[in-house]
Amino acid sequence: STDRGIRTIQKYATMFGLDHKSGIEISENDPKLTTEDPERSAMGQGTNSYNNVQLSRYIAAVANRGTVFELSLLDKLTDSDGNLITDYTPSVSSHVDAADSTWDAVQTGMRAVVSEGSAKDIFKDLEVEIAGKTGTAQENQDKPNHALFIGYAPYDTPEIAMAVRITNGYSSTNAASVAKDIVSYYFKLKDE
Repeated sequence: STDRGIRTIQKYATMFGLDHKSGIEISENDPKLTTEDPERSAMGQGTNSYNNVQLSRYIAAVANRGTVFELSLLDKLTDSDGNLITDYTPSVSSHVDAADSTWDAVQTGMRAVVSEGSAKDIFKDLEVEIAGKTGTAQENQDKPNHALFIGYAPYDTPEIAMAVRITNGYSSTNAASVAKDIVSYYFKLKDE
């Protein structure tokens, strides 16, 4: 039934922390869980709405196999002598328990997106293995589509998670190209 489908999507979105703000210290829109059309919502369409930092927290949880963190833009606060006043190490919000085979399937699929799928040509010469998911959303026929890429790197030992969204960016490959630049910059693979 439609209600059961929506309840299931909302259950898992909540488990991954998509039901509340990320914790960063700047203003952030409230996320919106989908309320209709479970089939389209399961593909990332429907009435859900998440900002990039919320999507980054979600993909970080996928990368680390279930730990959902409350995020911070700050590392630490010290006094003028360097004494620690406040440590902003991210706290754990929740943990998603899933079988290893489930995590393996999701992560293998995300790796295949960039090694064999829609983003293959963009990442083919990247020296760091990355896993990700592309998305292109049509808002209306009078404007270009929105472009989205979420991912993490390196694939086997994740260090970073990212969400790239380009409003009216035509295609997810454009967002994936920005993600490639982010990974190249982070891992110092090319000059700034």
